[in-house]
Amino acid sequence: MIKLRLKDCLLVSATFWIALGMTTLSLISYPESGKALVTSVTTQPEQRSGFMSKQISHWLDHRKLDSVSWGELDLYNTSFTDSFIGRAARKKADEDLNSLTRRYPYYENICIVNTREEPVAASNTDVIGKVNYGPISSGQRFTLWSHSQY
Repeated sequence: MIKLRLKDCLLVSATFWIALGMTTLSLISYPESGKALVTSVTTQPEQRSGFMSKQISHWLDHRKLDSVSWGELDLYNTSFTDSFIGRAARKKADEDLNSLTRRYPYYENICIVNTREEPVAASNTDVIGKVNYGPISSGQRFTLWSHSQY
């Protein structure tokens, strides 16, 4: 039989207790960490989708506010008249709408559409007289139409 010194006894004993403690902690924490991982994997997509839904909703609300505030400008309402002032307003509106598409890069084209569903002013003037944007509800005189790139 091997004769152990006191130092060896303490070393073997400490190693045994450390190994036993680590094994016990692993056996206890493994199931708990598995549950936490499963919970994380299942709830994270729900949280992300909820966040994205709110972000999209806020983005759409801001775009609606943009169109409402732009629609209240006298320049755009004047562009509907069939006179010299109306033609001048349409030219200035084209420039302003072009400036807006540069400042708001998610808009591809912003148009002012009359009740015949034709653009009278647009940031891309190539669509004027060539595009019809579909039905406008009755009584609606001003429509700000935009195509989004994203």
